[in-house]
Parts: sequence; C-alpha cells; structure tokens
Amino acid sequence: MSELIQYLRSEFPKLDEYEYSDEEVSLWYADKTGGDRQEVGEMLGVYDPNQGNFSRGIDSAIDSTQGMAYGAGALAADTFGFDNARNSMIRGYQKNMAQVEQRARPTDTFDGINSFGDAADFAAYYSGYGLAQGAQAIATGGLGSLIGKQVVKQGIK
Repeated sequence: MSELIQYLRSEFPKLDEYEYSDEEVSLWYADKTGGDRQEVGEMLGVYDPNQGNFSRGIDSAIDSTQGMAYGAGALAADTFGFDNARNSMIRGYQKNMAQVEQRARPTDTFDGINSFGDAADFAAYYSGYGLAQGAQAIATGGLGSLIGKQVVKQGIK
C-alpha cells in the first residue's frame, strides 16, 4: 500500500469504516479531486499503465466474473433474509468492479476507437477478455456436467 493511500485512509477514516479497497480509494480520490482515474491510480500504485491490452482483458474478465458471482450470492442471501451475508457479497461485487473500472481505457468501448491503433487495442483487450471468459465457461460447464451426472446417478439409485 502506498504512503499516499495510507495518508488518505488516516485523513478520511470512513474509507476504512466502509472497507474501501485500494482501487476504490483511488477512484474516490480521482473523482474528489477531478483527476484522471488512471493517472491517480498510477500515482497510488494501483494501476499499471504498462499492462498490455490482452492481459488487461484477461484480468477484467476474471474480476467481472467474480463480481457476477458475488452479485448472485448477494441476491440469494437477500432472498433468504441473510442480511450480513448479502452486505458482504455486495462489498465483494463492488471491490471487483472497482478493479475493472480502475484499469478501463477509452479503447475498451467501440466509441473509443478513433484510429487503427485504437482498433488494435480494442481487439487485443477483447481477445484476452474472450479467452478468459471461454476458459471459465469450459471449466464451469465441465463442473456442471459432473454434478449433473452425479444427481442423475443418485436419482436412478
């Protein structure tokens, strides 16, 4: 953790009270000061401007999937009235999505493409994103198949 993040946490104790991650502190500080989110993130040590687009895509896909799992867990916990579990899951969702948001670049959207270089960045990002999503789909599909087979076997018995 950078000294500046530690300083911000000491000056604004609510950041710790609300259990803000370093990425959330960075985004909050950038919004509070009007600074560029990635420049502030780099200054605070939570954003690597040299991370490649393909790698960013993989990391974003993983964080998005984890965030989705937390969101689904929060919905299930809320359905059954488990308020503490719901709140914890919502925090997990928020932290994962802050990681995605911290590393987002303009070329991650179609509207951010203004040149051939931007299009190459877009393609590299979504190639990494798609690869990670595909690997996760295969892994979870295989797990679902295994569980399904076991349920059928138990039903036959």
